Amino acid sequence: MTSRRAFIVTAVSSIAALPHQTVAEPKEPWKAPERVPKLHAKLDEDHSLLLLTDAPASPSRLVKEEALLKRFSADILATLKQPDHWYMIAKGLFFGDDTYVPSPSGDDAQYWIWAEYYRPEVEAYDFLLSKFEFQGIPHFGIRNSDLRLTLAEHPSTPRFATARLDHIMYLPRLERALDCQIPMFGEDLS
Repeated sequence: MTSRRAFIVTAVSSIAALPHQTVAEPKEPWKAPERVPKLHAKLDEDHSLLLLTDAPASPSRLVKEEALLKRFSADILATLKQPDHWYMIAKGLFFGDDTYVPSPSGDDAQYWIWAEYYRPEVEAYDFLLSKFEFQGIPHFGIRNSDLRLTLAEHPSTPRFATARLDHIMYLPRLERALDCQIPMFGEDLS
């Protein structure tokens, strides 16, 4: 009969002798796949529509610089964009104390980067600017007369840009041009 002690020693040594699998740490950071923003429209009192994307209305968690430096080389920091941070966090590569939410207080440049490039209003401006032809000077408003769509960059820091349809009745025209539905802010058409 085998003693309890002999059984445990045999079991432990057998498990230790088995080859074990390890998940290799990535040598390069994961890049976020290209995201196509979904537009939403927000009705103003004058029946014009402010266009927004489905981007978060406040900054999302980012990976702390120290955590990135532990895992990757220092030269990689300049190549990462905020969507890359969000992707690596969503996939579980970083979590907990390795992450933080950018704040407008102090010297947090990442907050201002979010405000200038990833805020819903600004993202809608950049998306529509890439899709259509416009006439005018950006700081004073550029216009696509066929769609009754105006894009404007406001003279402020951080950058604030908006996309606006003249009236709610022009929404179907924009939807046809983009080949998509644009729900009113708060509606969900998923």
